[in-house]
Amino acid sequence: MYSPEPRALPFRSILAEQFRVTGFALLREGALAGAALTLICTISLFAAWRYDERLFLEPELLLPPLFVAALLPFAVWKGDRPFDRAILWTLPVHRQQAAIAKVLAGAAWLMLAMLVTFAALALVALGSGGGVGEQEVRIVEGVGGALT
Repeated sequence: MYSPEPRALPFRSILAEQFRVTGFALLREGALAGAALTLICTISLFAAWRYDERLFLEPELLLPPLFVAALLPFAVWKGDRPFDRAILWTLPVHRQQAAIAKVLAGAAWLMLAMLVTFAALALVALGSGGGVGEQEVRIVEGVGGALT
């Protein structure tokens, strides 16, 4: 007995629907992460203003967003058991298309989360009077007068 062939839907409509559904699934985690990011940025900015300190957005300070990148896939696939894709059999699309659409939607939400996090950190750095990126490069003279 063969299962009926699903209707052929364009992949972009499948991807758009998965993007919307994944966004709704990440709403609670996104709100909590946004509140935490706002709190951290506000405290950092007020501390920088209070102690007259300039913050610079250097590569070392960009390590905290890696936690977002590490935890977001778990939030995207929460509630889905890895080997129980019975829901994909009931959709009017091929299972493989639905799975890859969900992966791409999660990747798009991850890029959006990284962009928002980077923009918030850049605003804190610029708001404190600092800058974004390396501000100075020092040349060190080595043994024998060679520059390294």
